[in-house]
Amino acid sequence: ADRRVRQGEVRRLGRGRVDPASGRFALAVEEGYAIESGRPASPVEGAVLYGRAADLLPAIDAVGSDATADRGSPLCIKEAQALPFGILQPTLRVSSMMVSR
Repeated sequence: ADRRVRQGEVRRLGRGRVDPASGRFALAVEEGYAIESGRPASPVEGAVLYGRAADLLPAIDAVGSDATADRGSPLCIKEAQALPFGILQPTLRVSSMMVSR
């Protein structure tokens, strides 16, 4: 079966890794959907978004006016230390990025 997703929607990201020195990141997709006929359709499982921030930022081609706070309890975990933080972000459309499954 073909597992390629040409267009998708990520509604929630999970755990990941970010290297501030290189700008490289890998973020698990906790909730994501393939887009079919312009609408979210089948769930996408096991996807990971990865790349470099320097490549991702110019690929943002639309920013929504719907900024909402993440109601979860996000934590930044490094070297056995956990720091809670908040996220307030609008919907972003990214023209292209790397995804593995």
